[in-house]
Amino acid sequence: MAARSTSSKAEDLLKRAKKLLGEDEYEEAIVAADAATVVFSNAKDEIGLLEALRVALEARCEEEQYEDAWSLATDYLATFQSLGQKRGEAVMNLFIARTELQEYRIDDAT
Repeated sequence: MAARSTSSKAEDLLKRAKKLLGEDEYEEAIVAADAATVVFSNAKDEIGLLEALRVALEARCEEEQYEDAWSLATDYLATFQSLGQKRGEAVMNLFIARTELQEYRIDDAT
């Protein structure tokens, strides 16, 4: 029962984060996505974790919080590499590239 409750909580947080992202409410989306990231991580749900991270990183990029997005992506890149999780590595590498390109104002990156 507790696993379903945890999973449901994480899914609800992620759903809220995606909704907020779609409504351009980036700061609130970051808060919800970060909370979902913690819950998915604690539940060892790699797919949910990756999706929550994707939303958290997207919201940070939209808020022009490139350094924070870069830092989060590089931290999790190391995690995914140690787990051998290639999908996670690929997504983190894409966000690292995006943040570096946007930080240096190369507009064709997105």
